[in-house]
Amino acid sequence: MRELEPPEGKSLPPTPYGATEPPTSHDLLRTSPQAVPERSVELRSESEEREDDPFDLPPEG
Repeated sequence: MRELEPPEGKSLPPTPYGATEPPTSHDLLRTSPQAVPERSVELRSESEEREDDPFDLPPEG
């Protein structure tokens, strides 16, 4: 494996404001926690009876 390089005629994005050196290809490919949030709800482990839905009406006609 070797360091990724931009295609011919293209360049890497500009260095972010305040950064001392440009980001590497590894830095650019890493996703932020905001882009891939962790699941914050528990999955159901058993099936449960659904409550009655007042909006689940048969079609008119």
